Amino acid sequence: MVKHSQFAPQFDQNSRQGFTLVELLIVISIIGILARFLFVNFAEVRIRGRDTQRKNDLTQVKKALRLYYNDYQSYPAHDEANRILGCGSDGAEPCAWGSPFETGSTTYMGELPADPINIGAQVYSYEQVDGGEDFPLNRQPGE
Repeated sequence: MVKHSQFAPQFDQNSRQGFTLVELLIVISIIGILARFLFVNFAEVRIRGRDTQRKNDLTQVKKALRLYYNDYQSYPAHDEANRILGCGSDGAEPCAWGSPFETGSTTYMGELPADPINIGAQVYSYEQVDGGEDFPLNRQPGE
């Protein structure tokens, strides 16, 4: 015959149920440190992605300006805001970043790209130099 005391749970002073407060704090600290490293890594990936987008944008603008040069044997002028003066029916109007780069019936670029952030002073700039034989394209850094 089986006695009732054989089926009763046996606990001694060294057995525990659950975690101590110290163990929980250590685990939460480790998770916090790992989360911080992941967040920093994701932020850097976003920054590199924007930089890659900027390089691609400026390469496309360079190609469009080269097409313009092939038609007019000079790069377009620039205005005081460093925008391309090559849009409109006569090719003398400023081309806004984010609008088409087209002169008359010729479209050189469907849309001049805007900086991925495009906040305040963070925009692209263009300047004609060397009497229309060259140009710098830049990104004006923000504050």
